[in-house]
Amino acid sequence: MRNATIALAALVAAGCNAGPYCDGEAADDALMAAAPGDVVELGACEVMGPLRVPPGVELAGQTGTVVVAPRDSGGVVLLGGPSASVVRDLEVRVEGRIGVLFRGGGAGRMERVRVDARRGIGMGAEGMASLELIDVELIGPVDEVNASDARWLRVLPAPIDPASCPGPGACDCEPGAIDEANEQLCNADGRWATWTATFGLVLTRVASADLSGVTVRGFAEWGAVLTDSGVRWVGGGVEDTLGVGVRQVGGTLDLEDVAAERTHAGLRGARPYGIVTTDGGRLEGLRVTVSDNDRYGVLLSGATGLLEDLVAERNGDAALWVAGSDDFELCGTATTLSDNAFAGAVVVGSSGVRLADGSVAATAEQERPVGALGVLRVGDGVHVIDATGPIQLQDVTLSDNDRSGILVDLGSMGTGNVTFAGVTVSGSGAQLGAVAGRPGGAGQLTAEAPAGWDSGITRSGAVGTNDAMFTGSISAVTESLPAAVAGAGDPIAVVAPMF
Repeated sequence: MRNATIALAALVAAGCNAGPYCDGEAADDALMAAAPGDVVELGACEVMGPLRVPPGVELAGQTGTVVVAPRDSGGVVLLGGPSASVVRDLEVRVEGRIGVLFRGGGAGRMERVRVDARRGIGMGAEGMASLELIDVELIGPVDEVNASDARWLRVLPAPIDPASCPGPGACDCEPGAIDEANEQLCNADGRWATWTATFGLVLTRVASADLSGVTVRGFAEWGAVLTDSGVRWVGGGVEDTLGVGVRQVGGTLDLEDVAAERTHAGLRGARPYGIVTTDGGRLEGLRVTVSDNDRYGVLLSGATGLLEDLVAERNGDAALWVAGSDDFELCGTATTLSDNAFAGAVVVGSSGVRLADGSVAATAEQERPVGALGVLRVGDGVHVIDATGPIQLQDVTLSDNDRSGILVDLGSMGTGNVTFAGVTVSGSGAQLGAVAGRPGGAGQLTAEAPAGWDSGITRSGAVGTNDAMFTGSISAVTESLPAAVAGAGDPIAVVAPMF
């Protein structure tokens, strides 16, 4: 009560500004007593959270302000309303569950905030009408050097509810337990897991989110998880994720000058992706970069999209994988898919797909497991399988791809579904230029190409002769997905049930 009285007196004296505060309880009392339009200031000091920001109130820090999210709670919780709740100019250190949480509908804004997430989630928002994130850094503990550490084999963002061991003698610990050092948690399987930061940015049912200069780096499972939200993201990106960089489930995502780089596989064996869009989502991007990811660059599964001037380089598997889509376009003269392994672009089980204007070069032949097909050895620039409707390649240049520039499954739809205009394939070695066939068994395509199927393709170098001599069969991706794409669940419900 004494703290509340002090806070109210400070508000009266200062008008619409209060502080600066270094005591967490006093700062929280001042925030809860503030009216829309008020600013509550924090000092150049460590302030213990959680701090609650009502609708229309602004929480402002300064150089040296650090809000600490304790182990059983969060750092800053903003309650949305008719006018935006705001947090700006400070750092949040997450020792527990979540750094910054927006909740309750309405509007919110975060400016010039750095979140050092050692556990839990960097930043989350749920059920908001509008959200602005400007010059925000969300930083986790994973980096390029430690990504293969054994400590990341099993991870959890927060303790789970106590439970019995799922089977007699099957557990190393009782699910829900915490070790004496407060560094490991027992998971639902009865195995010790590292208590760490697993999610960077989580947006769930946010109607309109504008992100400008947002960087997410170093999280142990997911960089950004965007579910049923409308997101525009300009500048920044996601890097050094041990898992999936950007996971879009439904909704819309519009990227401009954003990079998804260095997603790591680590010791888990799970397939990491730079960007994944599923569940009817719409992905659009201008000058997006996906590079140096251990496995896949961009995957669209059951989704639609438009990517202009995409740069996808040095990805361990296909730079671009489009599966089960009925509307996708890759275009732009600056589009470059180069030095990737397995394939530059795979289009499978899709229609209404157009690949135009750019170049696909230097794809390395590589063996990879593909779903139920087992291990396939592929090294193609563009790989088109099971076209369910029109697929077009136009003004695309393909050069020096290890196995072939273009591989096309003509299937039962005939030659009309896959068409070419102004396409050039070249190579100086034993690689093929453009070859076609029909499924000849699981993971195989048998060379069988009627005259005229390749109208619109120009071959140069050795590939013309190599194509003319090609017979037999060739390995091909004859199923829609590289693997089932894992879901992220509802991390906010797990990490922040108390708010």
